[in-house]
Amino acid sequence: MKPKKKVETKVYLEKKDLNVLINNIFEFLSTHGYENAISKKGLSNGNKNIFLSMLSFLLRLLDPCFNVDLNLVTEDDVLRLLKLVGYSYSFSKNFFAAIGAPNNWTHCLHILNWIIELIKYFEEVMRDFGDLY
Repeated sequence: MKPKKKVETKVYLEKKDLNVLINNIFEFLSTHGYENAISKKGLSNGNKNIFLSMLSFLLRLLDPCFNVDLNLVTEDDVLRLLKLVGYSYSFSKNFFAAIGAPNNWTHCLHILNWIIELIKYFEEVMRDFGDLY
């Protein structure tokens, strides 16, 4: 029996859906103390440094003990981190070579939005848990 080949998943979005992602990410980062300057236009055309900075910030919100400069880790490490937090879509290491490319950047926005939704879920659970006591 042959091992199952891992298939790369591409995320394609319509312009309006992309704008919803950008607005959601912008609003969340703006209201949660993101330390770098950010604009909706900047989120439209990102690059590897912007993505890694936002990803690092979001991972610190998930786990305050997370204190790793993602610019200093390998692509394999980033892929493992995403898998660790439960991100289920797969993509190749080559993805990181051209993060600013339109299709890759859309996938980056999807990753960031997915983590934001995870954080929102945890915030709601903690708020509900706090109401019990």
